[in-house]
Amino acid sequence: MGRDYGASSEALLPREHSPFFVPASQRSRNDLAWTISWVVMYVLSVGAGLYAFLNRNVDFLSQLTPTYLNDPSNCPAKPPLAKKRSLLSLLTSEDPDSPMQMDEFLSHSLIWLIASLVGAVVIGTVFVYMVTKSPRLLVWLSIGVQVGLPLGAGTSVLMQGGGASSLPFLFLAALLMLTFWMWRSQLQLVIQFLGVSGHGLSDNLGLVGAVLGLQVGLLVLLVPLLVSIMAAVINGKVVLNPERSLESGSQCVDVQGQDVFCCAWQTEPYVAPLIALIIFTLSWTSFIGAEVRTFTVAGTIAQWYFAPAVTESNKTARSGRVGRSLVAALGPSFGSLCFGGLVLTIVNILRNIMEQLRKKAESNIFMYCLFIITQYIFTLIELVTKFATVRLAITGEAFLVASRNVGDLLKRNFLDAFGVWWFPPMILNMSALVISAIWSLSIYSFSAAAWSGLVQGHQYAVALATISFILSAIVLSFFTSLLLNIIDSVFICFAMDRDMHQCSRLEVHEVYSQLPTVGPVVENPDGAYAYAAPARQHAMP
Repeated sequence: MGRDYGASSEALLPREHSPFFVPASQRSRNDLAWTISWVVMYVLSVGAGLYAFLNRNVDFLSQLTPTYLNDPSNCPAKPPLAKKRSLLSLLTSEDPDSPMQMDEFLSHSLIWLIASLVGAVVIGTVFVYMVTKSPRLLVWLSIGVQVGLPLGAGTSVLMQGGGASSLPFLFLAALLMLTFWMWRSQLQLVIQFLGVSGHGLSDNLGLVGAVLGLQVGLLVLLVPLLVSIMAAVINGKVVLNPERSLESGSQCVDVQGQDVFCCAWQTEPYVAPLIALIIFTLSWTSFIGAEVRTFTVAGTIAQWYFAPAVTESNKTARSGRVGRSLVAALGPSFGSLCFGGLVLTIVNILRNIMEQLRKKAESNIFMYCLFIITQYIFTLIELVTKFATVRLAITGEAFLVASRNVGDLLKRNFLDAFGVWWFPPMILNMSALVISAIWSLSIYSFSAAAWSGLVQGHQYAVALATISFILSAIVLSFFTSLLLNIIDSVFICFAMDRDMHQCSRLEVHEVYSQLPTVGPVVENPDGAYAYAAPARQHAMP
């Protein structure tokens, strides 16, 4: 039995070859200057962190305790005369009167935590299976839950005599039903998008391990930067608290008479610019990791999409797709990915600046309009950057060239279809949220019943359910982002095919040809397949 894409079951013959995908061995090294720039920034940041660590205040932990900071004789800082309770002990020690004891919680919940982690992985696997085999069920299940929750809540409140209190829930349910009904044709198309995405992932399962490996590699790169920030923070000394006004007995107070610490921690003057440098590098490195991930997924999917029919049965050719994409990402195209990561970093910084300005000038209508305009521009830049990364994964172009070419491609193929393009992330993310919530509620029910004899059994069950929700949400978020990357990659492959009037993978074209402005697939006299002009409405004479 074939996969359910939610579309027609009629099969079309694929082309035997496509000229689009460029192997890594045939690509030139582009944007090398940006690779060098990132390496220099990374080395400088780690070096600055090492300098900060070597010059740190070795008494930091003992000086940054409430006991030490509340002693006015320690301003300016002096070495502690007696052993003080350290910051580490404050974080790790337990209050015997606390309503929840960590040791007891871990002793009772260790097996449950392991089961929750295993269950989260199983849920993620089932989620991908549903997307692959029956995306229609997943979509309508998600819609049913979204409508059913407020409807059920409103009905429950109404039956209990809530009256007007039930109206917001019922209104929300009615609004959701109306929205989904108005967009029912687009939802049918989304079902088919998800089916294609699941098909692409099931045929390239090596992507799961590769992307996990990339995440681990990114974490390894980020750890020295995070440690460098921590090392920078502990370069300083204890000084007189600027908010302190006078002493009232043994306690210091401010001008309003409120209790404050007598002393405060003051970092060295060079710490602020040093931290700014490290945070910029950390952000850039994180976005490079995201770019490498997008590139790897796109390159793998492009090889699958443009593969000649004869290679589909070649297991060796299929298994090498991910490796070839990684080689290209970390080799000739790495400079372009550094460039793309820098663009996203700058956009993120500017977005945060505009957000801060908006908060400071909430009543300024000009600033509010400027904020809306800049958010639109930032979103457009991020969109073009994402699709440019997909294109350069296919063609090996430089970043600016890929951005220009993909911009033209999107004008011809994407902007008129934007109305349906925001549905896949909404459906997948909402499905992940609902599934995670159901899983955590199940864990809570079973654990609460098992720990009913414990004094703090309810608190333990709530904590376990929260951890289970977070674990399942992380796992499902990983798979949803991977599926969305595949949808974007397949669309660019389809658009490039369409521009050349070709059909490299016709079962995909059967789905994507339903987008606006796309004409039907026709067979030419020579036996090849191409797109006819889209049908137009003509006025009656």
